[in-house]
Amino acid sequence: MRNVHLVLSSAFLLTLALSACPPGEQGTTPDCAAYCASVTANCSGGAAQYESEAACVEFCNANNLTWGTGTTADAAGNTLGCRQYHAGAAANDDHCLHAGPTGGSVCGTYCDVYCDAAMGNCTDANAQYGDRDSCLAACAIIPAGGEVNTPSGDSVQCRLFHLGAAKGDPAGHCAASGATGANACGTWCNVYCDVMDEVCPDEYTGAADCDSACGEFGDDGAINDAEGDTVQCRLYHAGAAAADNSHCAHAGADSTADTCGAGVQTATCASYCATISANCTGGSEQYGSEAECLDFCEANAVHWTEGTDVADSGDHSLGCREWHAIGANNDAHCVHAGPTGGGVCGDLCETYCHAMDTYCNGSYADYDTCLTACAAFAPDGNVNAATGDTVQCRIYHAGFAWDDNTHCDHADEDSAAGQCQ
Repeated sequence: MRNVHLVLSSAFLLTLALSACPPGEQGTTPDCAAYCASVTANCSGGAAQYESEAACVEFCNANNLTWGTGTTADAAGNTLGCRQYHAGAAANDDHCLHAGPTGGSVCGTYCDVYCDAAMGNCTDANAQYGDRDSCLAACAIIPAGGEVNTPSGDSVQCRLFHLGAAKGDPAGHCAASGATGANACGTWCNVYCDVMDEVCPDEYTGAADCDSACGEFGDDGAINDAEGDTVQCRLYHAGAAAADNSHCAHAGADSTADTCGAGVQTATCASYCATISANCTGGSEQYGSEAECLDFCEANAVHWTEGTDVADSGDHSLGCREWHAIGANNDAHCVHAGPTGGGVCGDLCETYCHAMDTYCNGSYADYDTCLTACAAFAPDGNVNAATGDTVQCRIYHAGFAWDDNTHCDHADEDSAAGQCQ
């Protein structure tokens, strides 16, 4: 008898559990007709998710937001089944948002739903992101407080509206669905200032300051332009700043001349040394101090020969070094910005032979002879190493020969015992 009671109790509990599920099927395959009948009946007025049952059926059958299918027992996840589950449970309440096209951050997070649709509906020439990870990173800083099915405003909901429409018209809607909103999901300046407030909060004193500055930018750039005095260029760098805050300098009102600035920026030893001292510290440090950098720069800029325009030129120049100093964040840019140029702002042997020609003129018969000798030096030394048979050691001593020409003996091909031998 006790076993009979246990069986009956188990059956009762199962019946009770199933009765808590929405009416209709439990764990069956969902379908658009049943879903749309339920969501339009149970979510009306201010809780409505679609204009009509017919509009819902059309949207669902086209699978405009690329939902998975799932089952009607799904309580979470970006599936039609999850939406049908919440539509059955809804009574003009929070379930309606979960049952709607965006999933309400329950039937998929907003960013899951957004990126599933972005990767499915906007491809090839209409692609807004290179991969899902870059989409998720961009989505993380898009505001999520918009209304469902709205075609305007800087929100993920607006972008989801355009992604749904992009299923049938990618050329007409994919740009609006992207990170910038393309002046549809928020004005250019709305989106720019929202992103700057999120990732580069120190660039402006507040929203009014940002809006005022943005009004002066050109707005005729292309989406994802990395150069040009436009809001589009600044939006590109503001988005990139979410992963690398060195882009904040490019995204701000002043920007930099080689990115979104209005004109050519001229490098000086003062600006170069202040920047490299701030951005290259610890194990990435290129000079002992800012004062040491100034002494070195003022003496050696004469043989950094290619000019002072701040640009990613690859030239043996102060301008190239300052460009890399601006972009540096204790990373590879620091070596490129340093005294050797790191093989980027001039070839290592070019750097060495210019210094030798300037300060140790008698060490080689001519510049070409120096280059020939340098080709045999090991290139794997450390920046500012005072010893070791490397080109870096010789560059170090050649750089200081301006002040003390005994360094010439350390810097030349034979070097001195205990120095670069």
